[in-house]
Amino acid sequence: VGRGEAAEQSSWVRAALSADTVVLYMARDDIQGIAAMLIHHGRSPRTPVALVATASRDSVPRFTDLASAANCMPAMGDGPVTIVMGEVAAAPAATAQLTEFSQFRSTPQALQGTS
Repeated sequence: VGRGEAAEQSSWVRAALSADTVVLYMARDDIQGIAAMLIHHGRSPRTPVALVATASRDSVPRFTDLASAANCMPAMGDGPVTIVMGEVAAAPAATAQLTEFSQFRSTPQALQGTS
């Protein structure tokens, strides 16, 4: 949803409801309203959600569901949060993938872009 745009005016709800996976960047302050809107329009409150704070740095993802995602935000710190919704965010599969990504990202080869 763009600044000053009501959720009902946006096509994001239709897109989010029709997608298997939804990724939201910089949505930490809006997650309560986003979750309420998606649940209101039929997304399950039990939809798995992964929250990744400051993804460019070492961080531990937090796993929850759509109904509880907003309650987790205070523990995520003040930085940007990437929100991943859908079965792809279901632990433990997501935990393994995010851990692997984090380890790769930290290698000198990954930082230099070489192999």
